[in-house]
Amino acid sequence: MTSSAPAPSGARTVALFLISKESSYQQALLLEGRDAARRLRIRLEASFGDGQFELQIKQIYAALARPPEAENGVHGLVIMPIKEGGYGRIGANAARGSVPCVFLNREVDLDGPRRDFPRAALSVVTPDQRRCGLEQGLQYRTWFEEAGRLRPGCGRRVLYVQGPPDTSSARDRLEGMRQAVEGWPADLTVANGDWTEEGGREAVARLARTLGDRGAFDAIVSQNDEMARGATRALGMAAGTLPTFGIDGLPGFGQGMVDSGELAATVVMPTTCGPALELLAQAFRGEPAAPKVVLPSRWHPERAALQDRARRWAAA
Repeated sequence: MTSSAPAPSGARTVALFLISKESSYQQALLLEGRDAARRLRIRLEASFGDGQFELQIKQIYAALARPPEAENGVHGLVIMPIKEGGYGRIGANAARGSVPCVFLNREVDLDGPRRDFPRAALSVVTPDQRRCGLEQGLQYRTWFEEAGRLRPGCGRRVLYVQGPPDTSSARDRLEGMRQAVEGWPADLTVANGDWTEEGGREAVARLARTLGDRGAFDAIVSQNDEMARGATRALGMAAGTLPTFGIDGLPGFGQGMVDSGELAATVVMPTTCGPALELLAQAFRGEPAAPKVVLPSRWHPERAALQDRARRWAAA
């Protein structure tokens, strides 16, 4: 699927490659990209890979086949990788064609292309994924430390729903979570999802069939808000029955889930498409672009409000 945003005559064209149009976070990236493109006078062409690595690679190479000097040329790339690995070669091909390229939300090995093409503009813009997992773990601990004053020992059996385990973002978030609960009596049972609500539901349903009566949990901790909703569906529970913690925290999705009581808390993860287009605009002006930009996250709700929610939950 490809869409284009109108831009002034003579504007540079940037091809944006996202994972799935079904994801609220991917849609937020697209909206942010369109806003930034209008502001920066960039023509933005967006494609979704429908979660298929081979399709996304085909889309990217089709864009690289349109050199910047051509009438329909592509002047820059912004790529949200579908999986780990295979993207360093794309960075090398972009550099060879003098096409600035920014990767979103994943660690990509660009050492070789940067060494071979020292003047190339190759960058990564990402949240601090390990920090997102750490903050989520601290939210979980904050909740059950407060609730434990009224319900001693609660919150120890945790259903942990992660994204694809072969991606750096999923690994880093799990590492951050484990760091947060070090020394805390948390027993994590891990289900592997795919970042989507349906993928989270399927992963937890498979796990529940395996565990049977042993699959009783005190809390759900999910690496994104969509899988959190899917996990709740799989367990056949009304939203908010178990304290549930997510990540992404989009204003129209995850933060709304917190405000309605469906989630206990979420980590608001920054969107990265706007900063990526800012880096490309710098490259178009001949300015050096930072090789890596790491963006901060924050809690929703804030700590005091989360503690108050936990007290009220424990007293109910």
